[in-house]
Amino acid sequence: MNFYKLLSNNGTRAIIKSINNKPINSSKFITSTLIKRPYFTKSPNNLNSNTYNYGTVNQQQQQQQQQQQQQQQQQLEFPQQNNKKEEEISLTSLEPKPLIVELDSKNFNDMVINSKVPVILNVYVSHGTISPALTEALKAYATEYPGCFLLANLNVEKNLELAKALDVQQIPTMFTLNKGQVLQQFIGLPDHESLDKLIEELVKLSGGLIGNKTIDQLQMIAELFLKSNQIDKAIEIYDNLITNDTTQLLRTLLGFIQCYTNLNQPDQVEKYLSIIKEKFPNELDHKKIQTSKRILQLKKQVSETVENLYKTHNLTLEQIEEKLNNDPSNLDLKYDLSLLYYQVGEYEKAINQLLEILKIDKKYSPNNSINDNQSNTDSAKNLIIKIFESLDSQDPLVIKSRKQLNNIWFS
Repeated sequence: MNFYKLLSNNGTRAIIKSINNKPINSSKFITSTLIKRPYFTKSPNNLNSNTYNYGTVNQQQQQQQQQQQQQQQQQLEFPQQNNKKEEEISLTSLEPKPLIVELDSKNFNDMVINSKVPVILNVYVSHGTISPALTEALKAYATEYPGCFLLANLNVEKNLELAKALDVQQIPTMFTLNKGQVLQQFIGLPDHESLDKLIEELVKLSGGLIGNKTIDQLQMIAELFLKSNQIDKAIEIYDNLITNDTTQLLRTLLGFIQCYTNLNQPDQVEKYLSIIKEKFPNELDHKKIQTSKRILQLKKQVSETVENLYKTHNLTLEQIEEKLNNDPSNLDLKYDLSLLYYQVGEYEKAINQLLEILKIDKKYSPNNSINDNQSNTDSAKNLIIKIFESLDSQDPLVIKSRKQLNNIWFS
């Protein structure tokens, strides 16, 4: 069921009533290994008898609660989703944190509907005993499984209209959702065994924790290693993910493809492409796959040149770097070094060498004997354009470098 419909004016009650208050089916959950938590002194015998009718909220209490909660931060511990640029993410910022947010009509869609992780929508009041007890218990679970699910708290006293749109009749009421779809609705205070099973199912849907990191955090760390050309570290994480996680398998396979593309190992790339072809046939046109093919094609074009380069200079990449440091105006060395950088996946360094050449000589072509076959990588301009074409046109590196090339060329 699409949760957008819960907020619509037409058919709201009919939709909500179609969500049965089903008891948790323990057969759906993996075997519990959780320690019983003393969040409640006892389990209620009759859940519905422990509920609260929000229509009888005392207006004075409501105003007092509003004044108190206006002094609190609405976002609590919840880190903002999707508002950090990828390049600003650091390893230290990827420590797991509880995902807890206070909802209102402004952030409901962004937090609940667009959440990357499963959601517990907790509709509560801040007074009494039952509702605060459940809220505190859910916060404890969110802290125990940081990043595995989002606890989205909706205070009825501050959001009466939104609660009515959800057709909430009693407090506490709790919904579970995944990818914008309602899974179950619960009324009243569940016992801790039922909550254990509920949380365990949501953690399972998110992929859970590997070590002390969520699947998404591990993916981002691997991508940071990939971006900084620490390919071995990225592959180590992807090996762990492909063994222990199925929730983001496509993302892991694409990560492998990027790693082995940078290492110029087309056989390994083909291995993971075949898995995608089998399991995700509709993703074969994914831009990362197309980028990989373009990069491998260009690397194949320059491989002969690079082989001749090693034969001619009989130097390693590091030795050529050192030689260039002693002779920084040697354009031939800069060009040769750009080829070597591209071959090993150091695309930014390759581009920077070519830009430095073009600042000095816009028409530069290598005038040594390395490039006897005069391929279409025979000039600095042609080579840098080829590199741009081999990468994703929306890559920040390509966008930035194209601007630099235009500034140099038309200056």
